[in-house]
Amino acid sequence: AANMVLLLKEVRSQWDAYAAQYAPGYHFLLTIAAPAGKENYSKLRLAELGQVLDFINLMAYDYAGSFSPLTGHDANLFKNPSNPNATPFDTDSAVKDYINGGVPARKLVLGMPIYGRSYLNTNGIGQAYNGVGGGAGGSTGSWEAGIWDYKVLPKAGATVVYDSVAKGYYSYNSGTRELISFDTPDMINTKVAYLKSLGLGGSMFWE
Repeated sequence: AANMVLLLKEVRSQWDAYAAQYAPGYHFLLTIAAPAGKENYSKLRLAELGQVLDFINLMAYDYAGSFSPLTGHDANLFKNPSNPNATPFDTDSAVKDYINGGVPARKLVLGMPIYGRSYLNTNGIGQAYNGVGGGAGGSTGSWEAGIWDYKVLPKAGATVVYDSVAKGYYSYNSGTRELISFDTPDMINTKVAYLKSLGLGGSMFWE
């Protein structure tokens, strides 16, 4: 973490020197994509990053997926104490930790996913599953196993469910027993209102 800060400071210095010589008055942006999992961001020197960087793009997604033991929300805003298995991570905790750690709110950019993560053979959110949907090649509308393009969601026959505590959506088909966690347009509006209320620097999307 210390070397990361030193590297970024040197990049900042070199860019400023270049701008002074070749582009007077121009400021080259220096940004990073940063983790939303506490195990990862707790290793970072947040206050120092907040000083040297123009923006920190928070990767507030991929909270659960094919790598998880149970189904879960992909990008929920909050934890759900009544179903903790469904919310191993949450955006609000990460945002507050970054700000309390010394990152100016105006420099924090909230990342949102424009895709869905799927699970097969499951009875619901926060429960066991066996396999993931989709596949490479685009034949099923996905570009990676377990990932569904936003344009095909929700899939035909699935019911969209809203977790009002976690602030997260998912679709579930009781016939095929497939569950897909994804952000709906309403969820994006909710997140935009959330980031505005905290004075964050804006939003970015990962597709």
